[in-house]
Amino acid sequence: MNQLTDKFNIEQISKKIKDDIDLQNAYLSDSYFYNSLTFCVIDSVFSIGVRYSSVLNTVNNYAEFFKLKKHRLRTLDGYPNIQDQELLSDLIKNIDSLSIDFFTENIFKNKQRTSTRSGILKTEATYKFAMVLYENSINSFDDIERLYKNSKVIKKGIEQIPGQKSGISFDYFLMLSGNKNLIKPDRMITRYLERITNLKLSQDDLLLILEQSSNFLQKEFKDINPRILDHEIWKHERSK
Repeated sequence: MNQLTDKFNIEQISKKIKDDIDLQNAYLSDSYFYNSLTFCVIDSVFSIGVRYSSVLNTVNNYAEFFKLKKHRLRTLDGYPNIQDQELLSDLIKNIDSLSIDFFTENIFKNKQRTSTRSGILKTEATYKFAMVLYENSINSFDDIERLYKNSKVIKKGIEQIPGQKSGISFDYFLMLSGNKNLIKPDRMITRYLERITNLKLSQDDLLLILEQSSNFLQKEFKDINPRILDHEIWKHERSK
């Protein structure tokens, strides 16, 4: 951490973020309050490299087809009862039963691929993502502690899926499922932080900057953490 402080002026970066963004009214969008882990998987896979509106359409299409509740109450202390959640095993069974192609055409209604070169359909990536989780005994929000405890092992499995090598989707999945200490280093976050530092930044740089900036800003904004800071910067850049 000291190396980061030496490399970047965290106080200056933090003050710039404070000038640009209304941190007093920082909040997370509905996507951080999904009712089931299945939506976290779908969102994290389909959100890479596209406009987020297309992700919301995909999530909405899935929820409408299976008549599922998308979001839990923000005031809910913890996660919904397991009886109110859709299990990852349900998603897997449905895709097994109906096929990747049927899901792509008629349920997700989204033909995006994980990459333009040798990528697979994001529907298939969603299936594989869910399978890795399920094979590691993750099936619902009830398994969150196991998910976080075994995240390194699970991440290695996710990174074997075509188009998931960077690990960004998995980190974003963890954020959607409740982890407050990660960020999604997408083009919005990269663009903003590279602009204000005037440096080329790695994924590790981005995370460390937002970790340290969060620590600095918590003196004034006690609820700030890397996840909220990431989301506020994303909203700031998206509005341009």
